[in-house]
Amino acid sequence: MKLDLTRILLDHETVPEDPTSDAYTSHYRYQLINSSFNVPAKLNHRASSWKWCCRCCNPYEVAATIEFTKIVYEPLEIFMDGRVAFESEPSCFVMSLQGQHGGNGCLLSPLSVVNDGLSELLVVRGRPGPSGMLSFMNATTKGGGVHGYDPNILLMRGESFKVVPKRQTDVPHIFAIDGEPLYFNKFIKYESIPEAIEVLVDYEILMES
Repeated sequence: MKLDLTRILLDHETVPEDPTSDAYTSHYRYQLINSSFNVPAKLNHRASSWKWCCRCCNPYEVAATIEFTKIVYEPLEIFMDGRVAFESEPSCFVMSLQGQHGGNGCLLSPLSVVNDGLSELLVVRGRPGPSGMLSFMNATTKGGGVHGYDPNILLMRGESFKVVPKRQTDVPHIFAIDGEPLYFNKFIKYESIPEAIEVLVDYEILMES
């Protein structure tokens, strides 16, 4: 069985040649599950610090409640397969996905197909506010993916994406990939790599268990 991956470059158009350089170690990753920018990245960063000490409640739900009251809307330009797909519109939520689900059982990309050579990009457009974001999260956890019919939720599928925040700042943007926090200044570049990992499974033992 072979699995697709997504190659992610932060502030770089091509893979840095020197594997010991900071550009390589801090700005170059492979995504197996999902990655995020803006609210979901901040949420992930906050919840990760509580994961091992907060047993009385779900740290992701608590972190979401906090981050939904501190939303920063970023004007974005998004390219899909080299063409402009989203131009100078505000957004507070961007996720790249390798399948339908994100963390905590969220059904984020209901029409996604695993291992089809494409990556999914989910974008919440406009200014939904805290109530709109809570409604969106309820749709992903309890609504069975009904947000796929919301015109303010963009679900794009392509071989490559480039996300460019138009509001330039001296403070790096936070980014999260499979739970790991990273930082960038200018753009995020995603490239789908079909059948990048081969997984060997002993099906007889698997079925017995």
